[in-house]
Amino acid sequence: MREIKFRAWIDKKMKPITFLFFTKDGCLLKVPLMQYTGLKDKNGVESYGSDLIKFCLYQSPMGNLKEEYIGEIIFLKGCFFVKFINRWKGFTGEEELLPLYRIQESEDGFEVIGNIYENPELLKEALQ
Repeated sequence: MREIKFRAWIDKKMKPITFLFFTKDGCLLKVPLMQYTGLKDKNGVESYGSDLIKFCLYQSPMGNLKEEYIGEIIFLKGCFFVKFINRWKGFTGEEELLPLYRIQESEDGFEVIGNIYENPELLKEALQ
């Protein structure tokens, strides 16, 4: 069973949290919570929802052509997925999603390169 942990983007800093509700001067603060996926990247860094990751996938049937991608970890329907940032949309026009465990099990694994709060510039760079 994986450890259940959260972190939050508070006052322009990423902080681990143990409580889901915060008060400041008697007001309830709304903060985005990021849940630990239970998986670590190839360098041993814990991965959370809203993290940006870099990974490679093979693009040919022969398995000899690798392409590098950047994606955001999201939680959807009880599972962690990676939403491709720098990839065309599929034939249906919908965003492409891949279960995170599939990327983690791949030969090259994945690397956490930041998150959407501390590193928004990575999103812009990936789209160019």
